[in-house]
Amino acid sequence: MAERYKIDGKSPSLKMGDYTLQVEVDEMGAEYEKIAREELRETPDVIADAVTKLRELVKAETDLNVPLDDDNYLYRFLRPCKFYPDSALDRMKKFYRFRLKHPELAANISPVNERNVFEQDLVTILPKRTQCGRRIMVIDAGSK
Repeated sequence: MAERYKIDGKSPSLKMGDYTLQVEVDEMGAEYEKIAREELRETPDVIADAVTKLRELVKAETDLNVPLDDDNYLYRFLRPCKFYPDSALDRMKKFYRFRLKHPELAANISPVNERNVFEQDLVTILPKRTQCGRRIMVIDAGSK
C-alpha cells in the first residue's frame, strides 16, 4: 500500500505524497501583521489588555485551572475571539466542558495518534496556499 500521508514523529510535519507540510513558526511578516491588525484587532496594546483581562476573568472562575502564566496558551482562546476576553473565556469554558464530557475524543489528539484520519482521506490539507497565503483543510465527513 502506498502511503499518501506519512506522519513524521521526529518533526512537526506531515508527508503527503511528494509534498511535506511543515509547521511554520517563522515571524509573520508585514503583510500578515497588517491582516492580523485589521481583521483580528491584534495590536500590542490590545493583546496586552486582553491577556490581562482574561487572566482576571479566569482567576475569578473557581472551576478552571489553566496555565495563567503562559501567554501563548491564552492566545489560543483570544485570537479566534478577536482578542475579546469575555468571548475567549466562553470559548475556554466550552473547550473544557467538551473535554470533560467526551474524554474518549479529547485525549491524546495529535496527527500521530489520528493517522487513520489522514490514511482514509477524511482530512486533507491542501499543499498550496490560497492567493492570500492561507491554508485550506478539506474534511470529508459525509461519504466515508
